[in-house]
Amino acid sequence: SPGPADPSFFFSLLRCCTMFRRLTVATGLISCATGAALGFTARDRWISRNGSNLSVVHHPQLRPVAFFGGTGSSVETMPLAAEDSVTDSACRNGGSKDVPLTRYSVAKAADRVLPAVVNLRCKSQLGSLGPFVVGMSQSSGSGFIIESTEERATVVTNAHVVQENNAKELLVTLSDGRAFDGHVRSIDLMSDLCVLEIETGEKLPVATLGSAKDMRAGEWVVAVGSPLSLQNSVSLGVVSNVKRASNEIGMHSFEPKLEYIQTSVPINDGNSGGPLVNLDGEVIGISTMKAVAEGINFAIPIDFADKIIRQMQKNGFVKRPYLGIQMITLSTQLLRHLETRDDLPLPKKLDGGVLVPRVLSHSPASTGGLRNYDVLVQVNGRPVRSTADVLEALGEDFEKGVRVKVLRGREGREFELHLHPTVVTPGVAPHTPP
Repeated sequence: SPGPADPSFFFSLLRCCTMFRRLTVATGLISCATGAALGFTARDRWISRNGSNLSVVHHPQLRPVAFFGGTGSSVETMPLAAEDSVTDSACRNGGSKDVPLTRYSVAKAADRVLPAVVNLRCKSQLGSLGPFVVGMSQSSGSGFIIESTEERATVVTNAHVVQENNAKELLVTLSDGRAFDGHVRSIDLMSDLCVLEIETGEKLPVATLGSAKDMRAGEWVVAVGSPLSLQNSVSLGVVSNVKRASNEIGMHSFEPKLEYIQTSVPINDGNSGGPLVNLDGEVIGISTMKAVAEGINFAIPIDFADKIIRQMQKNGFVKRPYLGIQMITLSTQLLRHLETRDDLPLPKKLDGGVLVPRVLSHSPASTGGLRNYDVLVQVNGRPVRSTADVLEALGEDFEKGVRVKVLRGREGREFELHLHPTVVTPGVAPHTPP
């Protein structure tokens, strides 16, 4: 046989190494395939490599991980995170919030909400010439049922679904094809929400409302509705941002307290007003609009919408406070800039708050003693660091009066004031005497 000094020895050795490498890779691939086949049939059964032998490990805290290296592949085991430790029975029964995404996760979420989702068709007059109607348009939107009795049901949708078309008649169609006539009970353009009522004569399925407060970027969410009039459509995406301020997307004239849920869920015309749900089938938002760019869409959080809807049902409109002031959040960047301004009567040392650069004459704020360049630091005993904090602290009972703590002048003197906001009537500008 050839010795180490013989060139043929090295060629033979190289051929052996190549064959061994191929065999190792093939064995590793078989291990990975076996691990996938066994590992995903029961979460407590994983494939582990013990030397050159394969064995099944019965352990609920191990998951298969494939490593592909220069000399082959292998299947090793690694500990499961505590939040991923789920039994087979939990997966089979639909589970709860920490159950991993499976083949039917989205289908189950859609099944839970679909019976309460409706398609809306609004017929409106385009114009008229004498007694003749020039044309009719028919728009399509979505909505979902939040309450139902034996006689009637309440449906929520976007205001623009109804308002933009000056709707005269509404046809509300359920996912199973049943249709009812509906009429507008209340509409709020600032929040873009509308409450409809339909006479049913029977009790209808109701959507389960969840909460968006604990949502995190990256969570799976599902949109259900009627894009382009295609009823019972389901689309999937993730939460991109949980608190996208309205002014960030150019919605300055809309509800200032509203922070949208930004998602990558594909939506189109007709999805407006439909539910955005989590994988538990709970409504966590209302699909409202999309950006020109693909994959950027926005939904109204259900927590915010629920407060508005309750007011609409109770009062027929949303009560909003009018103080007659302009407000600016004192961010860190703005504070650094203001520290260089000696011409403004602001406290020398500030670590936040809300600046009031202007107080309108004869307004509730002016009558209550608020002055230009006051800095709000508390409203009704709650610290405020942004304009959203101020609006939230005002609450729904602002008619009883509002207690505010302000800092005034270069010395930062502290004052406590009692203000009496007035109610903004929908469609009517607050009256301020000249």
